[in-house]
This record gives sequence, C-alpha cells and structure tokens, in this order.
Amino acid sequence: MKGLALTAIGSLMLPQMAMAAITPADLAMPTGVQSEYMLEDAFPGLTFRDALSIEHDPTDPNRIYVAEKGGKLWVIPDVSIPEKELFLDLTVLHRVPNVWEAGLLGVAFHPNYAENGYFYVFYCPENTAQGDIRRNRISRFQVSAGNPNQADHSSETILINQADPAEPFHDAGDLHFGADGYLYFTIGDRGGADDQYNVSQRLDHEYFSGLFRIDVDKRPENLEPNPHPSVYRETSEDLANYSVPVDNPWVGATEFNGLPVNPDEVIMEYFAIGLRNPYRFYIDEFMGDIWIADVGQNSEEEINIARGGENFGWAFREGSLNGPKIHEAPEAFVETPPVYTYPRELGHAIIGGILYRGSVHPELYGAYLFADYVSGRITALRNADGNYKPELLLAQQLVSGFDTNPVTGDILIMVKGSSLGNKIMKLVRNYDVNDDLPIMLSGTLAFLSVNELIPAPGVIPYTPNLSFWSDMAVKQRWFALPNTTPIDYHENEPWTYPEGTVWIKHFELEMERGNPASKRRVETRFIVKTEDDAYGVSYQWNEAGTNAQLAPQEGVDLEFEIIDENGLERTQPWRIPSRSQCMQCHTKIAGYALSFNSRQLNRVTEFQEAEQNVLQALTQMGYLQDGPTAADLPYLPAYAVTNDATQSLEHRARSYLAVNCVQCHQPGGPAITPFDVRPQIPLHQTQMMNALPGNDSGGNGNPDNRIIVPGEPELSVLLQRMCECEGFSRMPPLGSYEIDEGGVQLIHDWIASMVDYESYEDWTARYFGEPHAPEAALGSDPDQDGQHNEVEYLAKTDPTRYHSAWRPEIQIGDNWHIEFATMPGTPIIIESSTNLVDWSIWPYGPAKIDYPASPSMQIEAPFAEPTEFLRFAFPTLQE
Repeated sequence: MKGLALTAIGSLMLPQMAMAAITPADLAMPTGVQSEYMLEDAFPGLTFRDALSIEHDPTDPNRIYVAEKGGKLWVIPDVSIPEKELFLDLTVLHRVPNVWEAGLLGVAFHPNYAENGYFYVFYCPENTAQGDIRRNRISRFQVSAGNPNQADHSSETILINQADPAEPFHDAGDLHFGADGYLYFTIGDRGGADDQYNVSQRLDHEYFSGLFRIDVDKRPENLEPNPHPSVYRETSEDLANYSVPVDNPWVGATEFNGLPVNPDEVIMEYFAIGLRNPYRFYIDEFMGDIWIADVGQNSEEEINIARGGENFGWAFREGSLNGPKIHEAPEAFVETPPVYTYPRELGHAIIGGILYRGSVHPELYGAYLFADYVSGRITALRNADGNYKPELLLAQQLVSGFDTNPVTGDILIMVKGSSLGNKIMKLVRNYDVNDDLPIMLSGTLAFLSVNELIPAPGVIPYTPNLSFWSDMAVKQRWFALPNTTPIDYHENEPWTYPEGTVWIKHFELEMERGNPASKRRVETRFIVKTEDDAYGVSYQWNEAGTNAQLAPQEGVDLEFEIIDENGLERTQPWRIPSRSQCMQCHTKIAGYALSFNSRQLNRVTEFQEAEQNVLQALTQMGYLQDGPTAADLPYLPAYAVTNDATQSLEHRARSYLAVNCVQCHQPGGPAITPFDVRPQIPLHQTQMMNALPGNDSGGNGNPDNRIIVPGEPELSVLLQRMCECEGFSRMPPLGSYEIDEGGVQLIHDWIASMVDYESYEDWTARYFGEPHAPEAALGSDPDQDGQHNEVEYLAKTDPTRYHSAWRPEIQIGDNWHIEFATMPGTPIIIESSTNLVDWSIWPYGPAKIDYPASPSMQIEAPFAEPTEFLRFAFPTLQE
C-alpha cells in the first residue's frame, strides 16, 4: 500500500464475534483418483524450464538429453542417477527468444554420433551475422573432444537459415533422423491466420508449411539444393552443407496442384506439404510411418501419417473440413486426409506424440499417444483396421512433448511451466481408481430435496459479485467442506482448500427470455477437490425437472427452442461439458473454484439469514483461516458489476476480464497468448497493451492487430474474439454459443476510451531518455516529492519535478473542503487520526476501496476539534 506521505496503516480494532464451528457436509462424492493413469516425477530432484524435447544418445542407452525452449540443452549422463549437466547453451552464441513458439525447438543426434560426434538443433536466433532478424535455423554442432557431457560451442555449421521476421508463431521446429539416415524437420505456415502469408500451398516459395527431408552426409548420388536465400552457403560459389535425397517426392517437379512450376525453383527438400503448425512428429522405426500432429485454427486438430508426397491440405482444408482458402483450391488439388481429427470442443492445440511399443504398459502397445496443450486430454489412439479410436487416459494441461526412458521403457511426458514444478513426468498405472460416482443427483446427498433444491446441512449457498458469462443462464451456487479443516484465505491469490471440498453450480434457462416462469432446469455441476487436484462432473435434468442423472464422461450437446429477447423463436445450443472440459476452465492455477475468492465474496448481502459481509461471515463461522476482520474489509477490493456506471470503465472491464478469462490468461495458465488479467496486476504490466496476439494473430489479415490497441477497438483482438468478429475464432473457446453483448460493449467502450494511453516504457523514455535508466524504476522517486514513479505514472504527473505530483486540494474553515483527481485503476482511501499513530477510515470519505467513474471527487465535511489529521493512501499499490 502506498500513501501520500505516511505509509503505515493503523488498524481500527473492533470486537470480534465468537467463532462458530464449521458444519461438515456428508456428501457421497468420491475424493480419490478418477483416472486409471496418473503422472509421477520421472527424475526426482531434477527440474527443467519449458522442456519440450527429449533425445536419446545413439552411443549409450543410459544417456538422454533434455532441450529447454529458452536455449539450453541438458544431458542426464545416467538415467538411473538423476543428475544433469549443461551440454549446450545457445544463449552464449545468440539471443534466443523464449517467446510464443520461438526458441530452441528440436534436437537430433546423428546415427553415427559415436564416430563423428554430430548433433543438430533447430532454433530461432535473433542477433546473427545476418542482422537482428529472427530466423528459423538448423545447425550442426559437435561434442567436445575431451568431454562427452559438453558440446563444442565453436563448432556450429549452419544448414538452413531462413529469415522469419513476421511473427514468432507456427515455427514447429521438430527434427528427427529416419531409418534411412536422412534428417527430417517440420516448419509451420509462418503464423497469423488463414495462411495470410500465402505459404501453405507453394512448392517454390519458402521453407514453410511442410515436412522436409535432407541428407546431412551429402551422399554422392544426391542433389545440391536449388539456390535459395534460406540455404546457407558461405559465399555464392560455395555448396550447401547438405544435399537433397534424389528420391524426394518433388525432385524435378514441373507442376504442383495442376499448375506449372519451375523445377529450378522448386524446394526439393519438401517431403510433405500443406501443414499449418506441425509442432511435433514421430517416425515409427518399424513401419516407417511419420506421425504428424498438426495444430488447427478454428475447427479441428488433426493427426496425419506421411510416407512421402502427401498434401495435407492446409489452407484449402482444415482437418476433415473445408479451410479458409477452399475457394482458391485449384481443380487438380488432391488432399491426403488426416487419419484422425477432433473438434475445438475437445481441445485447441494438439501435441504429438509417440507410437508406443514398450512393455511397461502392454495395454497401450501400438497406440499413438498425444495430448492437447489447452484441454489437457492425454489420449491413446488405436488403429482398428483403419478406424482410429481414441481412449482418454488422463488430463494434464500444458503438455509440451512425449518420449520414452531408454532404460526403463517408461513413457515420459514434458509439462510446460511450474504447475508440476518444472518436472519431467512419467505415466504410471493407477490401480486404486475411486470413480464410484452417484448416478442420480439425489444420490450425491447434496440436497435434502432435489425437487426444491433444498441444500443438505453444511451445503452453503453463495452468490458472487460478478457472474461468469453462461449464455443467459440463471445460476445458483453452493459450497461444502467435508470436515472442520478450514480454507486458507488469501487476498489476491486463490484460496487453498482441504481435500473433499465441493462446489455446486445449478443452471436453468428461460424458454422465454425475461419470463422467470418459463425457466427450465438444465444441469447441475460439481467440482470436487481431491488430494492433489480436482475433477468435475455434471448431472443432466430430466424434462420434468424432478431429478438429474450423471452426464456421460464425454459430455452432451443439447438444443432448446426459445423465444429470445426480441420475441423471435430460435434454437439455443447448450453444451454439458465433458469431464476434461470442466477442468479446462476450472484450472489448478486459478484455484479450481473460479468465483470463490476474496473479490467475489467481498459483498454485503443476505447470507446465512443475515445482512452481512460474506467474507467476514465466513471468517466468523470458521470457514476461512486467517480471514479478514471488520477492520480489514474497507481495504479489500471487490469486483464491479458490468453495468454499474458509478464505477470506472477500467475497473468494470478489468473485473469482467478477471472473472471470465483468468483461468487461462495468467502466468502458468494454458493460454497460448500469455497475457495476465489477474486483477491485482496493474494495467501496464498485463502484457495486453499493444502486444502481439497469439495463434489467431491477424485473424482478418491486418498486421496492425494487437491484443489491445488503446483507442482502436477494431484492431483489438481481445474484443474481436469476444464478439467473433473480423474472421477471429470465439473466446471463450468452449461452453458458450451466445455472445455476451453487455460484456462486448463494455470492453469496446473501455478500449475506445484509452486514446491517451501511454505505456510505462514510453512514459519513462519521455522523462528519463530511456526506459531502463535507474531512475526510471517503478519504486524510484527521482524528484523526491514522496511519490514513487508508479503513482506519478498513474496520476500523469511529471516525475522529474517536485511540484508536479498528485495532491488533494484542501480548504479548512468551519468544514473540510477537499477535492482530488481520481485514477481509474487505482482507488484512494482517506484515513484520519488525532495522534498520528492510530489511523482509521475517515467517515466522510470513501468508506471502502472504490473505483469511481468521475474524474474527480469533492468532499464537504465538518472539521473535528481540537485536532484532526488526514492522510490519503493508495491501498492496491505495492510498496
């Protein structure tokens, strides 16, 4: 908390009510593991930051190498002894940005590594001898002559050096040697949306949208690549550092898709084409098939099998459906269809994948294992006479890759971020599955009367300040604890819950909008906290609304014939989520229960048969450990309702984004676009403003699109995805079919209002010359006026002039007359004291943290005798 002059906040001590006891609820929801498989730490004691590739040593089955996306390659010399050594650090040589989908992306060891010591890396350097342009580079390195655990950093030989300055997306960058001794690698369509760079169906253009095959040994029968700027040669007279296999499918091609091409300009390295973002692939050494997991855009994720010469269709096709450029497809275009696809309801970023042929899990032998980065579905895909059938094994978000332990045969799974402690995990069988879920809602014992939804003892109803958007549904909520262990309270972070905590949310839809009498019961969802995680299930109501039955694990799609707010008859779709979809939103990083937190429950309302503050009541009832006292409440922020015009646009917009988006968009969340909408993060630190969007960047082909462009809603991808406008896919990505018109209008108005927005970097550069000057730090006070730079930035004052600072105007006579400017995202509290020691909320100012809509505040108040001191504090700013 920062104050105008004094920063210590005194407490107003009020008598505490006697603590009541928690009423445990006796529900029939199991708290054990719900899956036949689980993950365990594969290498106890070892951590890796953003691991995405594990490679085996061809000379020693006990050694493996782990590539971190930030540019480091580690070796574990003996997998039975969990110790690691730094083998290669590319950041010593170049700036390797670990942003979006760029970085160190793939590693492959030469089959004759024992003799030549060669290994190959795909990475994205920025500052190279060719200039400060990001590149897709494939280079050969060599192990140090005297140390098998150290690469020779001076041994780099460049093979491919493709400029890719547009966007750090769809780089793919996987590479492996095949049984034929050739090196295979993948690169995506350069980023953006709808193949906006026109690379996906070009055989004679650049090294994008394909699977490529090259000969790093330069066998005499093979060919010199055609001249191209991306093929690295020391001089124009030199030969490339690789050759092209003479039997590559488009060697000597004179046409493609029925259209003529110049064979001297054909990129003969193509082995397959028409891929959007082939992030990972796997070569089956037994069959020779190449399994490619290709990330979709708006419709489907897909798995392809390449054998050479395939056109997988992007952007004429997306999975099994027509793609964004289907109308441009030549008559002679022929697609090789995927062997398996799944819709966006089941995930948003497929991560391949290995074809498992080990013995640790014989039931999985021959299955292709893959995951979805967003939904967390880890799946085994089996081929039954050409009919590929999936089996969901378990759910774990942020999976970045698969491999096997060469000694034990364990299936290794890499998980990005800190959700599992930056560990490499192994798949283990769980023989103690406890999934005995009640078949009927009445069997959960959550309600004394299911028909009247009368909760059982210990099942406590609650209502949040701001409801998550749920397609006009009318909702009721309850929570329950299984015993007398309380919840650990935190002001800003998610609360910590005991095993067995249950949250229940009931959904009804009005068949005639605006007519409560037309409500129909749809589903009742449960989130159950287990020891280390949580799971979600739903119960689907019968048409009579008398009871509800456990919905299938895969979810249910429903349709309701309604009369909308315009009096029109139409069909409203509804999705009862699958159990994995439940946890796509109810993420661990967000605390599982999305609307059960300090800002949502800091409200005075009818609660437990009394008009009271819910947070304080839960503390007094014993449910919150270290919960807020009455003296704490005025200093606690609360979410604003979307249409509350008394609150600033910024506060209402930030509240809306926090409630609807924080489950994915925060550090460690599964979002591909990693901006941070947590409400305690100042706007200038959220990475939303003028920031490059993620996978669907440029959805309408406009290179000026950013997540938020202050003052320009039409260029702001965040808004365009909310309203599904300008060719962008919808956010939120699942569980909603109806546009939240009120939310869209709110975010539109907020973005439009920010015409004068200036980033903190631009602000500091304007006053200090450059943003990284020591005096430009947030906590610095270079003009010694008692206000740090963050306050001066938010107040739009000059940090270099003592007399330019946020100050209230105060006139004292018979009354206080106070006037001061408000700051949209920063509340101001006025405290009073008679001795400069004990401070409390001044009764004539804001009674609690408030974000007023007006640009200034005026206060007339009686002047206390004999002495009264006032101070102004900014309670949401950190010291």
